[in-house]
Amino acid sequence: DLKILVIDDDPFMHEVIQELVGDAFATIDHANDGAEALEIFKKNRDKYDFIMTDIQMPNMNGVEFVGKVRALDDEIPLIVASAHDDANYLIELINYGVDYFFSKPIGMSTIPDLIKVCANVVNVKVIREYQIMLEESQAELERQNQELQAALKKLSEVENKNTLLVEAVKDNKQYSEDEIVYLKEKSNTMDAEEFHAHYPTDLESKNTNMENIEEKLDITISKILTNPSVDTFQSIGYLFNTYADNILLISEFSNIGVAIQKMAETFYEIESLDNPALVEEILYSISRNIEKWRISIFVAKDADDIHYLDNSLIGDCMQVDMMIKPKEDSAEDTSGDIDFF
Repeated sequence: DLKILVIDDDPFMHEVIQELVGDAFATIDHANDGAEALEIFKKNRDKYDFIMTDIQMPNMNGVEFVGKVRALDDEIPLIVASAHDDANYLIELINYGVDYFFSKPIGMSTIPDLIKVCANVVNVKVIREYQIMLEESQAELERQNQELQAALKKLSEVENKNTLLVEAVKDNKQYSEDEIVYLKEKSNTMDAEEFHAHYPTDLESKNTNMENIEEKLDITISKILTNPSVDTFQSIGYLFNTYADNILLISEFSNIGVAIQKMAETFYEIESLDNPALVEEILYSISRNIEKWRISIFVAKDADDIHYLDNSLIGDCMQVDMMIKPKEDSAEDTSGDIDFF
């Protein structure tokens, strides 16, 4: 499947190459000098797998040709066929990024080296094709993930409203008339601007409190690896718990607040971690996501759906909670606990 371009001003050299390896390539195109070859290459940049050129040629020599090709394409493999009196060009050609040098005259002894070049070119092609396949697969996975997230958002609209009602009944909470109207009207997806326009309580102070906590979170989380002590775990629990307290003051986000609070309380119970590096990584992810969530809803107000990160945040908190929970707790009766699904 390989296609090559051969440049030499000697017609006999083209005949030799065609005779030696003509059957081994899908295409061998020929040019008589650098200028002709450059025009061919410009019109067929994606056609060739590598180029073989002589140095001493009229109109445009091989050195100038290599420089102009490298200005257009810094990846295509280049082979220079050089005679002994071409040695003064070698440094310049190396600086241009020539991949291989063959000694003239080209003959049967050149074939093993040419086979090695072809094998390397084929390997590179296979790797590139594999990378393209991976990129396409990744793009498809991202597309499917976006569709899944969209479906989860629709599901969370009902789920979040049901949770609000459960919390209200459990806590015997008395909503104001404005809050009751708000909860009744906002059963569908709403964006951040709409949320701010209708929400009946002050949000600026809560945003400031959460921002201040975020500044301390990353520093404290980093101590999981440098100082994995009870004090570190309790500091993390305290910061996340304080963050959750602010969220729980906003009834629309009670699901997130409960999940963060539940995880934070578990940090008060532990003395060590089985996999501190993984816990640190997930906590950093939670920290970055809650900052992103806060900014998009309370600062930039550009979230199309204020619940767009609910499932991700709740899932991460549940994962950390299960990972760090002391093993002896697993044997206790948990029939009275509320489970997240």
